[in-house]
Amino acid sequence: MSQEMSTKGLEAEIAQVSVEIWRQKDVLRKLESSKSLLQQQLNAIRDPISRLPLEISSEIFRQCLGSGHPPGCVQPNAQLAPLVLLNICHTWTDVALSNPTMWASIHIPLLRVRTGRGFGFAELLGMWLRRAGSHPLQLFLEGACNL
Repeated sequence: MSQEMSTKGLEAEIAQVSVEIWRQKDVLRKLESSKSLLQQQLNAIRDPISRLPLEISSEIFRQCLGSGHPPGCVQPNAQLAPLVLLNICHTWTDVALSNPTMWASIHIPLLRVRTGRGFGFAELLGMWLRRAGSHPLQLFLEGACNL
């Protein structure tokens, strides 16, 4: 009988500890959420782009595209605009994705398009087309086509 009493006592303690763990996890989730909101507010203060009207920030981003070959066509590259702008912060991603003219042209050197590694031709073209929205897509293909 004493073993049964100690078993019930241990089960009760385990239940109490479980409740406390659940409570602490809830507190931690709330703190993490508060921290995230505060970080977003701080980023908004520090980031001058987020304080600009969308038309101005969009034009600045369009100017980042530079001059491609042919002029106006963007070669997809994770280190260059417009793709690099997607990896800075949420504000910059929102500005880049809300600006379909940034995605209205693409220069694809076909020798570099490989399937099974990164984006294939169809996926890359589909992504650009979706982001261009209703703007006509200017497509410049260069190299041998063995699709």
